[in-house]
Amino acid sequence: MSATDARRPSAAIDALGWAGMVAVTAAFGLNAAKVLDDGAFYQALNAFGALALFVVCLRKRDWPTMTLEIVWLGVSLWRLGALWLLT
Repeated sequence: MSATDARRPSAAIDALGWAGMVAVTAAFGLNAAKVLDDGAFYQALNAFGALALFVVCLRKRDWPTMTLEIVWLGVSLWRLGALWLLT
C-alpha cells in the first residue's frame, strides 16, 4: 500500500464529507434566502458541517482547511452557547 492509498478516505469518510458540505451549504443558502434565521438550527447545521469537514480534512492532512473548520466550529459553538444562555 502506498502513502497515497493510506491517506485515501474510506467510503464512510467520503460520506461524512458530503454530509458536512450539504449541511454548511444548506445553512448558508437558507439563511441568505431568509428562510432560516441565524438561530440555533442554523448554528447546529454549521457546527455539524464544520465538524464533519474537520474529520475529512484531518484524515486527508489538509491543514489549512482543517484550521478553517476549527474556527467555523468554534464560532458556531460560541453562538450556540450564547443562544442557550439567552433562553
